[in-house]
Amino acid sequence: MRRYTTARIAIFSMILQSALSLVSFASFVRAYRHASASLYAAYPVAQRWLWLIALLWSLVTLISGLALLRGRGWGRVSYACAACLALLAYFIVTPWPLALCAVPVAAATIAVLFSRAGTHYLRDDAARHNAASGWRARFATLCFVLSSTLLYLTHLTMCTTAGWIVRVLPGWPAWTTLIASAVLIAVGALLSQKGSRVWRSGVALMVFVVVDAFALLGYLPYAPVLARYLGPAYRPYDMLWGVAIALTSIIGALALTMLQMSRVPRPRAPLTMPDYL
Repeated sequence: MRRYTTARIAIFSMILQSALSLVSFASFVRAYRHASASLYAAYPVAQRWLWLIALLWSLVTLISGLALLRGRGWGRVSYACAACLALLAYFIVTPWPLALCAVPVAAATIAVLFSRAGTHYLRDDAARHNAASGWRARFATLCFVLSSTLLYLTHLTMCTTAGWIVRVLPGWPAWTTLIASAVLIAVGALLSQKGSRVWRSGVALMVFVVVDAFALLGYLPYAPVLARYLGPAYRPYDMLWGVAIALTSIIGALALTMLQMSRVPRPRAPLTMPDYL
């Protein structure tokens, strides 16, 4: 049975990235709800439109990703339409470096969803239902999701010295949450079916790599070297790029190795000998 690894990673990344964006937006609104008027007036009109576009795109992406998990073909159509409209709006209301950084995210996701593997995944009901059958598989999936999420939030905190973990767990060492993420992956692997443990662990790590790489791409225009192209309304934001790239590359190499190790060999066609008689 085919696993459709690339399609699953793309769909899981869509869901995780959009869910984290919506949670981040809700946390921001809740934190500054008492000063919303002054905060609203402090930002330019283009920035307000950017928030609205990003919010709507994240919402459509989340709905589309959940639909794709259930094999609904309209999920990729809705994502592609929302992505094209969002990119067009980005190029209209924001500086071109910000809009340009969103193009690889949409292009890569659309390419995977509309590829041959993506089409076959949507048609293969057995593969989708078999992947999440039983309570152990569902609990293992929950562990993998929590692990990818915790790993992403920890990495973001390590690189920016800000984020959700800093607000919720001030002074909490980053290495402890990294250990917790590793424990969650181990528990998810143990609860998975024998023969799929390495593969599912590799998928969870690769989902983190994809989401994290797209997030770092969004921070790139704010780097001190490139921030001057954004205009006077935007300030540079420095982060630990060496730590960010190194950790993402190491985990990416580990995930790729695990996925390569767990590849299911495709059955070869039987040999047919010519009949000389």
